[in-house]
Amino acid sequence: MPRTSKRKIQTIRKYVFSHDASELLLSLFADKKDYDVFLNRHNKMSVAKIKLENIKGELFLGVDAGSTITKAVLINQDKYTLTTIQTTAILYNP
Repeated sequence: MPRTSKRKIQTIRKYVFSHDASELLLSLFADKKDYDVFLNRHNKMSVAKIKLENIKGELFLGVDAGSTITKAVLINQDKYTLTTIQTTAILYNP
C-alpha cells in the first residue's frame, strides 16, 4: 500500500476513534417536532390481520433476508396479514 494511503487510513482511524459516534452521524430528524411528525405518521400505519380459521384461498410468504435481521410476513390473497416474524441473524466466523 502506498505511503500516502497508509497516512490517510491512519488519519481517518485517529479521527473516528477520538470522537463520539453521535458527533460523526447526522441526525435523521431536524428537531423534536420533525420526529413527532414521523412518529404520528408511522403510528397511523397498520395492516389488517386475519385469523387462521378465516383464511381462504392462496397464501403468500414475503421474506426480507438482510445482513443482520430477517423478516417474514404471511398474507392472504386479499392482503390481510396472518403473521409476521423478525429474527436477528446469527453470524458465524469460521
